[in-house]
Amino acid sequence: MFYILLFIFSFQFLFTQDPFEGYTLFNPLTEGPIGGGENYSRLIDNNGNIINEWSHDICAATAPYLLSDSTLICPFKIGEPFMVGSAYGGKIIHYNWNGSIKWEYEYSDTNHLQHH
Repeated sequence: MFYILLFIFSFQFLFTQDPFEGYTLFNPLTEGPIGGGENYSRLIDNNGNIINEWSHDICAATAPYLLSDSTLICPFKIGEPFMVGSAYGGKIIHYNWNGSIKWEYEYSDTNHLQHH
């Protein structure tokens, strides 16, 4: 058993890579104030420095998307959706670089629900 674990750890160590050059975009899926977390999307560099941050009033449903024009698209969970499941959403908001909303769209009714 010891040799199997040693092999697994050695294999992981040998094939571990350095991070890619560039930035990381993420948002915590914490359910916001209800779950005790904050609602934001954050762009950081490889040293953890914050490049930009967009604050949100509601919890994100899944990952945000940074577009080539430096605007952000983020899917969100809506309150009291008709359907609930993994990665349900219901709303999409498009932000400019400074965090102002360019547009938003809600897609949720008894037959449809924005997902991912």
